[in-house]
Amino acid sequence: MSQKLKQARDQVQELLEKHPSLRDDNPRLVANIWHEELKSLGIEITPQITKVLTLISTELTSADSITRASRLLQETVSELQGRN
Repeated sequence: MSQKLKQARDQVQELLEKHPSLRDDNPRLVANIWHEELKSLGIEITPQITKVLTLISTELTSADSITRASRLLQETVSELQGRN
């Protein structure tokens, strides 16, 4: 298992144990992970950052949905396929 995946797994486990409400809310789980990562990078958590994380977890299309749609399109529309 890669170091990044192990670190993510450990963070997720800690949050799921600490905040059971996140067990049924993957977007909020992601927002919480990103919040902690931003803090660890020394980025000040301003009200604007909090607002963006809230939007990501509640209003914006998830990264999973976007990449899933891209894969489905590239499977069926050859003009949209990348080099790999």
